[in-house]
Amino acid sequence: MARRWVDKLVRWAMRDLSGAEEMAVRARRLAARSPRYEHDLTSVLLLLAQRQVEAGRPDDALATLAEAVQVCRRRADGESARFEPNLAAALRSRSLLHAELGRWEHALSAAEQAVDLYRRLMPGDPERFEPRYANALDQFGICLSECDRLEEAVPVAERAVRIVRRLSAGSPDERLPDLARCVQNLGALLIDARRFEEGLHATEEAIRLRRRLDRDEPGRYETVLADLLRNRDLCLTTWTRHVAEQAAPDEVVLGPYPLCDACKQVNGGLVAVRHRQVHVRAHGKESCVDQGLAGIMAGLWAVCDTTTCCEDEDGRAYVAPVAGQAFAAEEFLAGLGIRVENEGGALYFALPSSAGSYRMDSDARP
Repeated sequence: MARRWVDKLVRWAMRDLSGAEEMAVRARRLAARSPRYEHDLTSVLLLLAQRQVEAGRPDDALATLAEAVQVCRRRADGESARFEPNLAAALRSRSLLHAELGRWEHALSAAEQAVDLYRRLMPGDPERFEPRYANALDQFGICLSECDRLEEAVPVAERAVRIVRRLSAGSPDERLPDLARCVQNLGALLIDARRFEEGLHATEEAIRLRRRLDRDEPGRYETVLADLLRNRDLCLTTWTRHVAEQAAPDEVVLGPYPLCDACKQVNGGLVAVRHRQVHVRAHGKESCVDQGLAGIMAGLWAVCDTTTCCEDEDGRAYVAPVAGQAFAAEEFLAGLGIRVENEGGALYFALPSSAGSYRMDSDARP
């Protein structure tokens, strides 16, 4: 109990840079008098480095972290359980700082050492160290990619996501920021590796996760979301271009996802569109439709005919009933709890999260 109060007082004293610098001076004096204070010194140095980063002094922070690493390495030989956690934390912080400064080889070396340490620490206290191991893996994957080792980076990032996803099952709100970051980084690596479909899937998941976070803290993730949306559009554009290069001259490619063979024959040369397709057969009608609309269309065709339908990347969609049947379509959608805006006969609405699972007397296949 007394130790926890001391730790709280130290953190309070180090709430700004000047307080952190003063506390570091005191900690160095104590450590010089007795080695038993050296662990406390390394903890103080980690906090000081954080305050230096916040003050825009990354080089000073790197020097502080180097001091912490030196002390931890010297003492870890005899007291690994006590000093290796701070050593791993200092190394990961060094990696992050080197990365921000574009010093990728240094960042890679520090990240790899942090991963090795957390892997060794994890069996003794998985609840404490497994989340840190996953975050270190995430950073290691980024560094590998920036050092032109993309083939190694992707499986490292995939492992980080698997761990954080599993941990999130037990505490989803607590782990949501880590999961969003790891999934976002994995998506970027998959796109770089030209694994477009997997990269797009991960990027879209990251967008959903960031939007959940943004609802709790409006504006905080605005820049990150903008970057994700650009990455998604770039992935779709690049992937579509790749598909178009392989298409016949008379084939129309609007996106990377192919229509089924039957629908290709009746769509005027259109062979691929922007969203994954499902061929739906229901109530005497059949067509490829965007996957997010498949369940809704299977039911909607019971009350009206449609000329077209489409979803977008932001969870919205529209359906165009044939002339005179918009009211029946609106009533059906209202029965699903969907609010509709009628614009010139086209019905625009936000897709419910359960839309993909809705079924009514349908035969749907990819």
